[in-house]
Amino acid sequence: MNTDLHVIPSAVDPLAPPAETGEPITAAAECNRPVAHDHVRQNPVPIILGALALGVAIGYMLMSKRRREPTFRERFVEDPMHGAREAIQAALAPLTHRMHDQYDLARNGAGKTIDKMKRYHPSHSAGSWTDPIRRAGSSLGLW
Repeated sequence: MNTDLHVIPSAVDPLAPPAETGEPITAAAECNRPVAHDHVRQNPVPIILGALALGVAIGYMLMSKRRREPTFRERFVEDPMHGAREAIQAALAPLTHRMHDQYDLARNGAGKTIDKMKRYHPSHSAGSWTDPIRRAGSSLGLW
């Protein structure tokens, strides 16, 4: 340990008035100022890093105090509603995917049917393309 540092006298009475206790502390600080000044000049990088770390710590503490508590409405209305909405969407996701797939199949089937109808020449009678549809419907038991 460095012996150049002056130690605060241990004879300071903690119950004494501040005017009496401040004099020995001030005297010790005045004696240690040149030693501290030399230490800072010899080791600037650790001092700067320590000051930066202290600044970050103080800034974090100040910013963490700024976090506000949620309001009654946010805590008891909006948060539960948000959770319920997510739960409902998660429960209905498979159903919506199946419905989307079925819609795509129906759309593709309708498109193919329209394409087949366009291929028939207008001189063909309506019965030429309705007969296969009627047979398919009766075999499926639709009518």
